[in-house]
Amino acid sequence: MANKPKAPFREDFLDVKTGKPTKAWMDFFRDLEKSSELNTNPSLFYGPTELTLNSFGEVTVTGSTFFRYHKIDTLDGADEGTLLKINGGNIGEVLIIQPEDDARTIVVESSADIVNGNNRDFNMNNALDKMLLICTASGVWEEITRISPGS
Repeated sequence: MANKPKAPFREDFLDVKTGKPTKAWMDFFRDLEKSSELNTNPSLFYGPTELTLNSFGEVTVTGSTFFRYHKIDTLDGADEGTLLKINGGNIGEVLIIQPEDDARTIVVESSADIVNGNNRDFNMNNALDKMLLICTASGVWEEITRISPGS
């Protein structure tokens, strides 16, 4: 039986000086990815579930676990939608988002509420594209990394 990754205390997820994820957090997430715990422990991981952009370009995360996984779809099946704000979440919680469908592009726009690396928007136009974010303040999600295996 593989060792279960041990989560750091909630206050150890973010460096209080920089607001960035700590080494303990990054090590935990790396170890978690290698274990089966991510997919088999419902108290740790919620998702994937689908969220649809509203007319304001917002979604609201659901679930109450540290790790949430949502597939984002456009409003009314439009070809493209822009994600401007992610509502919900608590400091230190993690969110994985990806587009629901290859046929529809989700543009994750860098803003005060969604802080993307180097202030670059992310055009998620492949169902395999993913963005990993951490909640750094109420209503503020900061990018940890993104994956875009192709267009």
